[in-house]
Amino acid sequence: MLDLIVYIIFRGAIWLLNLLPLEARVSLLVAGLRVITLVRPKYLKFARQNLELAFPGERQRQEQILEQSYASLARIVVDITRLHGITADWAKTHIDARAFLECMARARAGSNIGVLFATGHLGSFEMLAHVLSLVDRPFSFVVRPFKSKLIDAWWRRTREALGNKAISRDGAFREIIRMLRRGIAVGVLFDQNVRREHGVFVPWFGRPAATTKAFGYAAISTEAPVYASYLRYLSNDHYRIEIEEVPMADLYTDVVLTKEQKVLKITERVSNVFQAMILGYPEGWFWMHRRWRTVPEGEKEDFYS
Repeated sequence: MLDLIVYIIFRGAIWLLNLLPLEARVSLLVAGLRVITLVRPKYLKFARQNLELAFPGERQRQEQILEQSYASLARIVVDITRLHGITADWAKTHIDARAFLECMARARAGSNIGVLFATGHLGSFEMLAHVLSLVDRPFSFVVRPFKSKLIDAWWRRTREALGNKAISRDGAFREIIRMLRRGIAVGVLFDQNVRREHGVFVPWFGRPAATTKAFGYAAISTEAPVYASYLRYLSNDHYRIEIEEVPMADLYTDVVLTKEQKVLKITERVSNVFQAMILGYPEGWFWMHRRWRTVPEGEKEDFYS
């Protein structure tokens, strides 16, 4: 019964929000986010610690990025709530996918294996998953289920409405491999903190961060083409798919490195590319996430204490 009540309230809030003009929705959610950070100031603390690590000593720039990030977060939520109304015609006039389509043509010309995408909480990540099936073809992506079973089932239907396949994060590795070998592209959120047993530690803005090792193992197992990508908001409800190839051929053919060493190097390469993307669009990243929550084994320091 509680799950049903939460579901009804959730769906009702989305319906009410979508009655407003687009920019009014963004403004309303910006106000809501400010209230949340006033009530739960720990999120501002996390953001400021993360920004200091990425932009050391640049206090004015840090505060500017933080201020701009409210609008970016609000727009992400707005984009999530309107996915059901995004059509191929809308995508054709509002999404600049030229660079993305060129990259996909090159990748598919040289391999029957699906493309392995590293993406994250940069730009409108749910919109990215949705529009790729409109501008190109359906693909798969790894997701974390909602706690509410009703919301999770509804959101999975929304995510998969255009032919995409949502892969539950628990036990995702085998499904990632299966999809890639079938020639289906797979997207993995690459910028989240993970538990120590699920990750490898690579520098993230100069500090070791626990990063999923499933990505590296999937790359080695399939020798898939690897790209980093995100959806960047431009202005006036227009977006551009940003994409960059992360070359892996030398690591795939290396006979000296162990599998674990290759996973580490793959993770480092992708991390470096994705961090550069964040630096190019810093207001679009989710700075309130505890990216460095997990520490290397034997270390007691808590970055967020």
